[in-house]
Amino acid sequence: MGDVGPQGNEQKTLLHFVQVSPVPGEEEKTNPGVFGQALAGWVREKLIANGYAITEEPIPEDWGWVVMVHRKPFMLWVGCGNQVGNSKQWDLFVEAEPGLMQNFSNV
Repeated sequence: MGDVGPQGNEQKTLLHFVQVSPVPGEEEKTNPGVFGQALAGWVREKLIANGYAITEEPIPEDWGWVVMVHRKPFMLWVGCGNQVGNSKQWDLFVEAEPGLMQNFSNV
């Protein structure tokens, strides 16, 4: 069973990491006990090194960090964060969100 993701939907963890250190002060950008900035920075660097044109820095969210891969024609991003209550175990998942017009075309 997966974790609950940012929209309240169940997310399946794609990768699980151990021993990534939190960045001092990052909780001020997310929530107490919520980390993932270092993992998001690493993911961003690896995607860029593999040819992805990522122009945005990682984005803090209340549940962790987002690495925006692209916004058009749909949003594709990687979520990075620690497991609830554990700052030494980390999860990574990929999310694809349809655009507004794509949502209307499915009605």
